[in-house]
Amino acid sequence: MIERGTARGSISLQVKNGIFWVKLAQDPRGADLVAAFKEARDGRLLAGPMPTIVDMLDYNGSIDWWAVGAIRDMTPWERQRRREDENRPTLARCAYISRDTLLAPVIKIICDLFGRSRHRQFRDAEQAVLWVLQPEVPPPGQAMLDED
Repeated sequence: MIERGTARGSISLQVKNGIFWVKLAQDPRGADLVAAFKEARDGRLLAGPMPTIVDMLDYNGSIDWWAVGAIRDMTPWERQRRREDENRPTLARCAYISRDTLLAPVIKIICDLFGRSRHRQFRDAEQAVLWVLQPEVPPPGQAMLDED
């Protein structure tokens, strides 16, 4: 498990049962978000597209768009999407657990930034787990476009 943060807020990252879990608490600093993801990438915890759940139930901070962009830039499959055909298949699902109804517009922006993943908000972890574990990669020779 990777943990970064201060008394103001924190982030923890771990892989559990094939799911990449991101837990945000309070208002973590953007620098802590980026440092945690860099450590996960360098340590091969985040080696490629995988089902992801972002637990935001204890989050009450602001969105650091610089940090979001930096995290996107360190994910090779997202860099590849920007350089190649925009109609490539979706590679993974990312669920956000939050009861905040104002998160929906933020997720729409994140969908544009992280276009190789499908994104959706949930109110509870059980439904999020069921959804992220559904397969996205089509069998060889079949195209699948994300129409969300």
